[in-house]
Amino acid sequence: MPNADDLRGNWQASLAPWFRGLDRVSGLSTSDLRAIPEGRGPDNRALYIRFNSGHMPVAAWTDRSGDGRADNIEIFKHGRMVIQLSDSNYSGRANVLRFYNADGSLARERRY
Repeated sequence: MPNADDLRGNWQASLAPWFRGLDRVSGLSTSDLRAIPEGRGPDNRALYIRFNSGHMPVAAWTDRSGDGRADNIEIFKHGRMVIQLSDSNYSGRANVLRFYNADGSLARERRY
């Protein structure tokens, strides 16, 4: 998870690798996003970050364990979650990938 100060100024450049391909899923460029960090964990790292375009959510990163790493990443299209990637056992690696239909129902799930 980035430090809250890392989300000021030109944060898109430093975090560009994390957002590679997001535009194809969300339909929005990273330059259209506004980062909103919430909560504080170790080393002033945010526990939850919303990436919005206007009032619409585009992505959300959550550090549920407080270890400084994102445990859950959600990607939205037109305000609805379409992809969720989770580290459900807090090992530092994602092990659950979910895809959602336009109506919000689960389309498929892969576990690793």
